[in-house]
Amino acid sequence: MPIPLLSKIPVIGPILFNQKPLTYVMLILVVVIHYMLYFTPWGLRMRSVGEHPRAADTLGIDVNRMRYISVILGSMVAGLGGCGSPLKRWMFSAR
Repeated sequence: MPIPLLSKIPVIGPILFNQKPLTYVMLILVVVIHYMLYFTPWGLRMRSVGEHPRAADTLGIDVNRMRYISVILGSMVAGLGGCGSPLKRWMFSAR
């Protein structure tokens, strides 16, 4: 999906602005996940559960619940990233 005008920039145009929509979704998702993990109370809780679960439990954080949520969200992101290659093969083989 080429972005008009930007995809015609000589060197970086085709590299950055002539990608599939899934690529742009993943790039936006990287920024959103970084913000969520390092600038929200939820991210602080998640990191504390990973680094020192006993201290997080002392503060009243449900450690098992946070771990399950982290695994589910991480699996969803990995699945979204992993579906790119089969989709690319499917799209090119259909032609």
